[in-house]
Amino acid sequence: MNNPNRTNSIPISSVNLPRVSQKKQLVLIAVMTSKEFLMTRAPTVMRTWAERVPGQVIFFSSEGSTTNDSRINLVSLPAVTDTYPPQKKSFLMMKYIYDHYLNKFEWFMRVDDDVYIRTDNLERLLRSIDNRKFFHFEKKNIFLSKNPFFLNR
Repeated sequence: MNNPNRTNSIPISSVNLPRVSQKKQLVLIAVMTSKEFLMTRAPTVMRTWAERVPGQVIFFSSEGSTTNDSRINLVSLPAVTDTYPPQKKSFLMMKYIYDHYLNKFEWFMRVDDDVYIRTDNLERLLRSIDNRKFFHFEKKNIFLSKNPFFLNR
């Protein structure tokens, strides 16, 4: 019989993932940038908050992007331009992270190159959460136009 109230999906709250190994780093922060800002915003990120991240920071930019700054870990995404909106860049960035880093970090965070992160607060927040459960954080603030998001493995 067809029951209109029955679904084939499993409620997210009932899914428990195995505890992530202590050998993994806490967070991978993926910073979306463009060729235009590799000489300005990316070095500023590295001088301010990136060195204190309890994990790793990777910049993602369009095809052909390069930098002479050895502190900047840059991934130049093939067949991606710096046009807006950056959906293709976002999806290829997530695929790259999935292919190369999925099992190396407990958390993943995507931000734009014009944000400042209080790394002490970020670490305290992420360590306070049971990463065996599914979480998606998003805070909308009328004073901020850009919102980072977190995903756990």
